[in-house]
Amino acid sequence: ATHKDAKLHYKIIEDYIMQFRETLDDDLVLVSGMAEGFDEAIAKVGMRNKIRYMCVVPNPGYIAYYWGKNSVLKRDRTDIAQQLLMNATEGITFTVEHGIYDVNGLHANFARNQQIVDMSDMALVYDARSSGTRDCVARLETAQVFYKTFPFSEQLELDLQNVSQP
Repeated sequence: ATHKDAKLHYKIIEDYIMQFRETLDDDLVLVSGMAEGFDEAIAKVGMRNKIRYMCVVPNPGYIAYYWGKNSVLKRDRTDIAQQLLMNATEGITFTVEHGIYDVNGLHANFARNQQIVDMSDMALVYDARSSGTRDCVARLETAQVFYKTFPFSEQLELDLQNVSQP
């Protein structure tokens, strides 16, 4: 995707979230899994629009590894990740405190997905081509959590109604 595409995608995501903010107001809390790209955009929308958000990070070494030496943009972006973490109004959670596997042997990235599912009433997910996103979608479906896949359709009103119902 080009820089122009990325800016357009961010704007679409931001506009979509702002619609929920109008409906849910103070009840809206965004949760970012802190992956580069879509999770990053969710956290940035929260930070830039003063919407409460929290960061669920797989383990303490995740940022240095995925935003640093293994960044999808091939440059160290840990400063951006640290800014998002520092501004997380609802705090930062590490799914696995030590190492890369939880007590059941599940990789921290997948354990993070389950933690996000467990705390979510609804989820926005990016096109599920990556194994991590496919795993998260499977967990959302198992938990019967409503989710919407980006790019979004024109069913915003229906989505707002689904989330607004008790």
